[in-house]
Amino acid sequence: MGETEADASASQDTPEVAEDDPLPQWARICAGIVGISLTGAGGVAVFRTDNQAGCVTLILAGTVFLLMTFGGAPLHSLGYGEANLRFARKRRDQAVRHAIESTPEQAPEVLNELEAVTSPTRPDATLSALTEHVYDNAIAHRISNFLPPGTILQYEVPIGPRGRRADFVVEIENRPNLVIEARYNKHGNPATADMLEQAMTYSEISGAPVLVVSNTRLTAGARNYLRRLKDSGESIRFVQWTDDGDNEELRLSLTELLDM
Repeated sequence: MGETEADASASQDTPEVAEDDPLPQWARICAGIVGISLTGAGGVAVFRTDNQAGCVTLILAGTVFLLMTFGGAPLHSLGYGEANLRFARKRRDQAVRHAIESTPEQAPEVLNELEAVTSPTRPDATLSALTEHVYDNAIAHRISNFLPPGTILQYEVPIGPRGRRADFVVEIENRPNLVIEARYNKHGNPATADMLEQAMTYSEISGAPVLVVSNTRLTAGARNYLRRLKDSGESIRFVQWTDDGDNEELRLSLTELLDM
């Protein structure tokens, strides 16, 4: 694999960013109903009670829900006096707790929850680390079930200079037989050629075939690059894995590469 070819593939690899709506349609409808009810109740209460703080609190709460309806995203914080609503923070903490306590079988559900509380514009190191951890554990769990007797699945294996580590390596008789790279892309963003290039670097150093797994499809540039790698005889496969419906494709690609 030459540097010129890699550069050419990367230049064609324009990211295809998918838009994300953190709140699903049903949640926006419910928020709208609640917002109208609270705002209406607060407006009526203005003329029927002397508790102005309570009236303002009702109106404020209704406004929060209406903003969530029209904006399509949860608000992190909006307060009046002691009335401080933190819907997004509560959802985030619940998603984090669930992710920490979850099993690999629950990965698709947990990943959806983490995605729902992840802001497209404000990075959250905790959510990013948890998302990668949950996805990697899910892939490792499935792969372990498909491995033949006598094979060992190693985690975070150093390969090459600068302390680079492959996500997983399948070893037979203490020899690397397959390198596996897993990548979770947030908000539906497609996997780029950079991921394939890094995996091929591990393959060239170790001499083992490489399996690349991601939750999203490849960009057009990455698909072209993968096709050129296969045409040139490179032992590389790509699998899109999002849930157990993709297990069979994962198993077939794993078995094919281990037989090479």
